[in-house]
Amino acid sequence: MISKRALILFFSLLILLTVISGIAAADAIFPAGPGTKRGWWWYQKEPVKQKEKKKGPEKTPAATVPDLKNYTMKELWDMPPSKFKPLMNALLDKAIQDPTVSNVRDYYVVLDIARRKSLAFTNVAAYVWQKYPGLSTAKDYPVAAPGRNAMFSEQYSDVERTIEAARDDFALLYFYSPT
Repeated sequence: MISKRALILFFSLLILLTVISGIAAADAIFPAGPGTKRGWWWYQKEPVKQKEKKKGPEKTPAATVPDLKNYTMKELWDMPPSKFKPLMNALLDKAIQDPTVSNVRDYYVVLDIARRKSLAFTNVAAYVWQKYPGLSTAKDYPVAAPGRNAMFSEQYSDVERTIEAARDDFALLYFYSPT
C-alpha cells in the first residue's frame, strides 16, 4: 500500500506540473508585454487598427500652451479638472523646455491653485466622514496603533483558525526557489 506521504508528494508534483504547463501555454497564446490584453475576452469587437503617424513639424509646448495672463484666478479656480490638468501639464512642459522666470512662475501659480483645491477637498471629505461615519474607511483600516494591532491580531487568529480547522483534510506545501 502506498503511504499517505507518497500520495501527497505525487499529487503535489502533479498539480505543480499542471500549473507550469498552463503558464507555458498562456505565454504562448498571450505573449508578455504591455498592451497584450486585446481581443474578444477583453470586450474588443473589432481588431485594433494602428494609427498612422502624421508627418510634419512637431509643435513645441511653448507654441501650443495658452498664456496664463489670459486667465483670471477665479477662472482657474472654477476650471473643471478635465481642462485644468492638461493646462497644468502643458505649463510644466513649457517651464521645463524654456525655464524662464515667467514660465516657471506660471507653473507654480497653477500648482498652488491645485494644492489649494486639494486642501479644500480634503477638508470637505473630513467633514463628510464625520457627518456620515459609514463612508469612512476608519472602521475597515484603523489609523491609530491600538486599532491596527487589534485588526492584525484578528486577521492572524482568523488565518490560524482556518488552518487548524482544515488540517486533517488538506496539506500546506511551501515551494521555494532563489530564482
